[in-house]
Amino acid sequence: MPTLEPHAETRRVLRHLRDVIEDADMTQRQIESRAGFSRGYLSQLLAQNIDLKYRHVLAVLEAVGIAPATFFARVFPPPESRPPRGRPLELPPDHQAANVYGFGIEAVQELRQRLERCEDALVTLHESGVIDDGSPRDGEP
Repeated sequence: MPTLEPHAETRRVLRHLRDVIEDADMTQRQIESRAGFSRGYLSQLLAQNIDLKYRHVLAVLEAVGIAPATFFARVFPPPESRPPRGRPLELPPDHQAANVYGFGIEAVQELRQRLERCEDALVTLHESGVIDDGSPRDGEP
């Protein structure tokens, strides 16, 4: 697995976040207001004068109406051949899920792929330090 450089990953998230903000039919001030930020806070985040936190990204995404899964799938697209990592998803077999939830088998398979990509993105974000879930890191009390 390639080593991730946290600052590079943060810059990648910021680059995509800037794109989302530019594509939104809103001013930065409107986004700040909806995200609960003070005036100028978004500019400070984008200029990297304030450390970007996962909660900041989620607040901006909610303000512009973009699902986090959609955003992170763009930031961290699935690799062509993904090695298994973490614990496997514990979903019923596709045919059982399709019967239980009333979906076609293709929809269940697509859902499973999306969940795996989201899981991978979250692991990558956590490993790179973009997500801080409050748990101690190696060497911290």
